[in-house]
Amino acid sequence: MEKVYVNLFQQSLKSLDELLMVITASRLRMSDDERLDAIDRIFSDMQDMLTFLRSFNKSTKLLAAQRIQEQAEVDISTRLSDIK
Repeated sequence: MEKVYVNLFQQSLKSLDELLMVITASRLRMSDDERLDAIDRIFSDMQDMLTFLRSFNKSTKLLAAQRIQEQAEVDISTRLSDIK
C-alpha cells in the first residue's frame, strides 16, 4: 500500500511541477493553444490518478473489512472448539 501512495504522490508532484512550467510564461515558449492543451492533459492525468486512488481506497477498505470478518470467524471457531 505504501508503494502505491508514494508513487501517486510522486506522480502528483511531477504533474504540479509540469503545470508550474506551463503556466509560467518565461519557462517555456508555447502558444496559448499549446498551453491550454498541456493544462488539459495535466488535468486529465490528475483526474485519472484521483479516480485510481478512490478505487484503490475502496478496495483497501473492503479488504480490511473482509479480514476483520474472517478473524472474527476464526475467533468464534476457536472458542467453540475450546468448549468441546
